[in-house]
Amino acid sequence: MSDRDMITAEQFLPIGINYTKPKSPYPSTPNEYVKKTKVVLTLLGQWANYLPPYALARLAGLTKHHGYLTKVFDFNAESYHATKDLLPNHWQSNNVHKWIGQGYSTSTHGIYKQFLDDYVQRILFENPVVVGFSIYFTNLDTSKYVAQELKKFNPNIVIVFGGPECSTLSLKSTPESLTFTDYMVVGEGEEV
Repeated sequence: MSDRDMITAEQFLPIGINYTKPKSPYPSTPNEYVKKTKVVLTLLGQWANYLPPYALARLAGLTKHHGYLTKVFDFNAESYHATKDLLPNHWQSNNVHKWIGQGYSTSTHGIYKQFLDDYVQRILFENPVVVGFSIYFTNLDTSKYVAQELKKFNPNIVIVFGGPECSTLSLKSTPESLTFTDYMVVGEGEEV
């Protein structure tokens, strides 16, 4: 409960009872290894460009709370604004087929690749230990590409996939098909 919530609650609770803020279950000072661990969280296109990456914001809040140096890249929104003229109609919800499988390979990747390569370099510039991807069915191909490129440049980067598509991926994928990922989070990322 935040201080603001506590103040609001006190306005509605009986007067004269002493309410105290609960103690945090988290350690107040992270160990030295945690302080030096850099985490990058990212959302690649194509996803709903009008929605902020709420899940990544929550995860970033938790990782920062525990002492990890964390950077979030909303490459989805950024690439929407950069490519909406280069990829006309690709960002409309009825054209998700242009971001999946063969449609992605033939009509999107050739143009979008230059942006993805730039994103790879921007992630590498942060010198992360861990890179987390928020995965949806429409950004799986772009995320796979970026993860593979990151591993080419730095095989020691830990790649984590999380998000709704991971439940499906874990059921239908073989370990060989996901060699560029080190971990896949199935379920609520905050809990894992």
